[in-house]
Amino acid sequence: MSKIDYDGYKKNNEFNTWVSHLYCKRWGLREGMREILQNQKDEIINQIGKENLEIKTYNDSNYDFDFIHKDTQEIYGGIRYDRAKEILTIENKGHLETYNLLLGGTSRNEETANKDIIGCFGEGLKLAALAFLREEKLFMIYNGDKVWRFYLKEDQNFKRNGKAEKCLFWRSEDSNNANNQNKVVVQIQFITFEEWKEQIDNFLWLATKIKKLGLIHTDNYGDIILNPNFKNKIFSKGVFVTKTDSDICYGYNIDLVLDRDRNCIPNFDEFKEKGNKIIWYLLENYREENKKQNQYLDSDEINMFNEFPEQIINFLEKDLSFLKRSYYYYPSTYANKKAADFLWKLNGEIRKIKDKRFAQDNLYLYPQPLYYKSSLDSFLKKHYLPEDFYDFFITSSLFAYTLEQSTYYESYETKFDNLVKSADVNIPKELDKTIDEIVNKIKLIKKSFNKKNLIFKKFYPPKVYFQKNETFYFSSLLFDNPQDMEKFVFGKCLDMMEIKILDLLDKFHITPK
Repeated sequence: MSKIDYDGYKKNNEFNTWVSHLYCKRWGLREGMREILQNQKDEIINQIGKENLEIKTYNDSNYDFDFIHKDTQEIYGGIRYDRAKEILTIENKGHLETYNLLLGGTSRNEETANKDIIGCFGEGLKLAALAFLREEKLFMIYNGDKVWRFYLKEDQNFKRNGKAEKCLFWRSEDSNNANNQNKVVVQIQFITFEEWKEQIDNFLWLATKIKKLGLIHTDNYGDIILNPNFKNKIFSKGVFVTKTDSDICYGYNIDLVLDRDRNCIPNFDEFKEKGNKIIWYLLENYREENKKQNQYLDSDEINMFNEFPEQIINFLEKDLSFLKRSYYYYPSTYANKKAADFLWKLNGEIRKIKDKRFAQDNLYLYPQPLYYKSSLDSFLKKHYLPEDFYDFFITSSLFAYTLEQSTYYESYETKFDNLVKSADVNIPKELDKTIDEIVNKIKLIKKSFNKKNLIFKKFYPPKVYFQKNETFYFSSLLFDNPQDMEKFVFGKCLDMMEIKILDLLDKFHITPK
């Protein structure tokens, strides 16, 4: 025979949910509101579909809302706040079964679950009631012709250290309110207006109705929130999840797989991957989104698409650094050429103020991570290339890798190979004698040298020269000054052949004075 006094419950028409008042101690007002507001929205979406749901403000001063069918304008739910009584009422069409009060008694059918909802009443209903009661708020549900009242009460059947454990109870009573037929009406009493106002920012579908968030939506990945009050905040399906300590510029709303408590991100790789895709959507569609932001935001101060493009560079440096998945896996993976080309030009516009090399039409200053500079120096030295052969600027590895996706980017290896492969420039007849003199001088040092080892190509600047496979390459721009060309070409050929002056004097038996 059971030791639990079930008869005592029946006499009082009350039921112990068998949930201790200490369960989920971290749950408070925010978590309780999350369960009730999310479940209200989920139930309405189940009834009419996400595409048909429209949310309107009913009373701006109290932050009241109506949930309506956008075509028929029929009201399917609402939120009302009574300042005088400090009562928040949340209602929607529908009906709850007592089954929903069981642990695991969710009204969501996993086989036909709507991807647009997070969950329907299940364990969260009991935990929401528990959270409100611990915050000293009264909590009840009008369910058709019944009212369910929740409260904390000691139960002698369960002891902790010899004392009765306080548990979550509920009882069902008849309701005389005919207006609640075919409705689920949740009431939370003793919630102050400031507490209600503070909670709204945790739910984007409500916050967007009373303030401009600068929310940029992507169909497949989620949203980015430009409003500075949402900086560092991470949402999932419109519900606030957590705030990161990282210094990122904006907020993010991403469809994530969360645990029951929904207050952390179990799979950060999933968040980072989707976050990167949102950023690149934003950059790829810069022009279109720029027009929309004029409607979304209150001032240019929070508009990343205004005349101060440095905000975007700052945004990329911070947010993409935060969103990188590992040291070797950078967000540039998601950048396409359209976005990278836009950033390349934008970078030039910003840097030309401080760096004179960034002329307005100069697209050929290449990004270079600092720790790669030694590789570049070695490459230039190996091919006897001057420092100005590859004009670059030092930037972070993250931004450099991103800009490398641009059509304007060319690595120093590629630039070198393209120069070697470019068409040779024929030597003008009037310069044949000059070239012959250069070749004859070099043949005195290296007998195998001939005209085929001396190639001229059209590249800039004129003082660029290099060597590959015992062939010496010079700019055809040297033809403009034949006298200087002879000295320059001969001298650089000796340098590339690594012939020192003293060795040269010794070869010709010349004793320096």
